[in-house]
Amino acid sequence: SHSFGAYLVQHMLLRRPALLQQTQQIIHLMPFIRFDPPPLQKTVLSKLAHSYEYTIPMLSNSVWALTSTLPRKLIDIYLNKVVGLECDKGRKITLDVCTHPNMIRNHLILGFEEIRELPELTNDVAFRLIGKTCPTSILFCGCPDQWAPLSHMKELKELKSKSQISNIDCVYMESLTHDFVVHPEMIEPVVGFCLDQIKRPRLLSSKL
Repeated sequence: SHSFGAYLVQHMLLRRPALLQQTQQIIHLMPFIRFDPPPLQKTVLSKLAHSYEYTIPMLSNSVWALTSTLPRKLIDIYLNKVVGLECDKGRKITLDVCTHPNMIRNHLILGFEEIRELPELTNDVAFRLIGKTCPTSILFCGCPDQWAPLSHMKELKELKSKSQISNIDCVYMESLTHDFVVHPEMIEPVVGFCLDQIKRPRLLSSKL
């Protein structure tokens, strides 16, 4: 699972014990463990997310008004040179999203729902319960990742050192970013990480 998907997988397994019993391993990629951006950003995002009935129409209309008046080529240059999105396919997907009113609205709905759902503190109970049944491998990336920062990895390692959670391993790859899926050169190391975790001897025992 990647990003917010890690939160969904965790809760699905806790709510379906039979599925958890059959799970051999969990691999999280840059997971949303808790909602912990910088204080000012956290305040702004929280207020926007909890006032979504008003903010979603306002923001989606504003983005649409801007992108609909700018040449597509100009937005493409901005994404490439300023945002740093060098992948042509990735930029095309981003362009299609930010220039389509329904896609803008859907992304805002999903993003604000994620913010409302995520806890502000690490759910160590969830990690502890899952750890009794199967191992969890977590990959953290480099760059300032506001959704899965290194402080979360350090927190998990500290909880593990205190035996508050177990059966969990964290790996850090500085060359990766949270949006690795739109960077072709980052796909191989992520796939390699997943394969390495799957092949580890401790993961080969079957529960079925």
